[in-house]
This record gives sequence, C-alpha cells and structure tokens, in this order.
Amino acid sequence: MYTRRFDDIVNEIHEAREAREPAANYAAICKELFGDAKPRRRRKKAVASPAVLAPARMSQTEVSLRLAMYLVDQRLTECDIWLALTGNEVTRSGKPRFPVEQFLKDRGFARSDGLPGDWRGRYPRAPLGNRPTYPAALVLHARLGEGDVVTTLTTGKRFIAEVSAGPVRATRSPTEHRLLRAVIARALTTEFARDDDLLVAVVPRSSRFRELAARWREAPRVVRSGVSILTLDRFGQVDGHPEIAGRGRR
Repeated sequence: MYTRRFDDIVNEIHEAREAREPAANYAAICKELFGDAKPRRRRKKAVASPAVLAPARMSQTEVSLRLAMYLVDQRLTECDIWLALTGNEVTRSGKPRFPVEQFLKDRGFARSDGLPGDWRGRYPRAPLGNRPTYPAALVLHARLGEGDVVTTLTTGKRFIAEVSAGPVRATRSPTEHRLLRAVIARALTTEFARDDDLLVAVVPRSSRFRELAARWREAPRVVRSGVSILTLDRFGQVDGHPEIAGRGRR
C-alpha cells in the first residue's frame, strides 16, 4: 500500500513538471509526501584546534615562547621571564588556537601553578637526568602594556622585547616591511621602558626579514633610539645584538 501511494505521488510530480504548473503545486505535493517538518541539519562536532605549527609562519605567541626558551638555554638570565600572551591566538575560551601548554611541555617546561584549564602561570623547566633545576622559569600572563617578553639579564640590565608574528619564508609582498615597521613602532612607544633597558623588536628569521633588519639597524633614527632588531628562527638562531645573539639548542 505504502509503495503504491509513494509511486502515485512521484508520478504526480513528473506530470506537474511536464504541465509547467506553478511552484505552489510542487510544494503541496511535497508536503503530502514529506509532511510539514523541515529536514534537520546535522550539527558538526566541535573539533579542537590541531596542535600543529604553521609551516610557513610563526605566530606572535610562538616567537615570544621561543625567545624566552632561548634566554633560558643560553643562560642569559637567572630571573623569571614574563611573557604577555594576548589576542585570539590563546584567548578563545576552550579552543585555543595555539597549544601553549603542550608546546612548552614538549620542550621541558611544565606548569607548576595556576588554575586548571588556564594556560597562565609559572612554567619552570622540568629536571632532566642529572641536570640541575634552572632558577629561571617562564611566567605567562595576559596583561597589556608591559612588554611581550621581559626579564633581567645576568648583566643586570632589564630586557624588554616587543614581538611580531610573520612568515618564515620570503614573500613578494610588503608583508615583512609592514610587520617590522609595526613592531619597531611598538618598541619605540612603550611606556614601560626606562632609558637603561635593553629594548628590542623581534621578528621571525626569514631571509627577507634578515635583509630588512640588517639595513634598518643602521638607519640613523633607529640607531639614536637605542632599539635593537632581533631575528629568531625555529632552530635557536638569534641575530641582532651582541649580548643576545647566538645559536640555541632548539
């Protein structure tokens, strides 16, 4: 019975099409066949952001974390390193775009305090074998206006870095010019710095960034400002200032 009725309705649809009847007739026939209920759309399951770094770009969060780990690796400080991580890279509730805790855990830094599920807190380096616990730890917070990476170097000088995201491969666009100019401007206009601080602007270490940084370090106004320009890559290479530059271990 049901099969015959279904076939009858399908035939009516074909006849209506051939007769070029108004669309209202199709609606009436479909209503008879399927009822009033609209088909439900299947909701997609929420998928957590993958803990994978973009191969062609370093985010501002990644640059900040790698700079801080470099300072620890090179024993350039024995004080905690304060990192301001802000923006939607880390602040999307429940779905952080950058896997801060996992990134640091994979590199030997485990959070020792803070609230569960919150990336903010203190991350000392976990002991490895006979290696003594190093006094400097990474302290992550989300306060604005205090510098992206701040610590006191073993020389006694305070280190303040303003950091930019950017491509790790050279582009043909003016992207590198725009990003480097912006981070230099942030360093120049920070109200947190003092005259005797080591103030730096940091960008990823691509060939284009390295070329621009080498030229702009010699620009007269940049020289007079006292701002240093550092480039940093994923292999622990840092260029741009004799007190900081060198090759790290990661």
